[in-house]
Amino acid sequence: MYGVMMIISLLVAHQLEEDLAYMIMILFVIATVVEFISGLLIHLVSSNRYWNYSGRFLNLHGYTCFYHTLKVTLMLAGCLVLVAPIVMSVLAIIPPWVDLVFLIVFYICFISDSIDAIYEGLFMRKFMKSDVKIYHRGK
Repeated sequence: MYGVMMIISLLVAHQLEEDLAYMIMILFVIATVVEFISGLLIHLVSSNRYWNYSGRFLNLHGYTCFYHTLKVTLMLAGCLVLVAPIVMSVLAIIPPWVDLVFLIVFYICFISDSIDAIYEGLFMRKFMKSDVKIYHRGK
């Protein structure tokens, strides 16, 4: 979820670095939408809620809330303002063939991680519907 937010933020808000207030508003919307959709999809696929902000201020159906979205927005803004320029300057001096190798490795990792996440989500759904009890030591 956070990686998706960062990629969307880089694509959309990176051009807005000069206008910090407008960039933060756009990042706030991105964080809210991505977290809401992620929470909703996880709930629909696994019938579970891995987080619930129902009791929090300005929550959106318990999938996201103002406080958490504000924290994520500030994290995204910090990455765009402080980290992204450093990474871009390093990438500018790397030969193009290294970029291609890095891109191929990145896509292989991304696809394998996505397949693993889907598999684990389906396994968790099956596990949560079973009658298996989980006992915690010390409780």
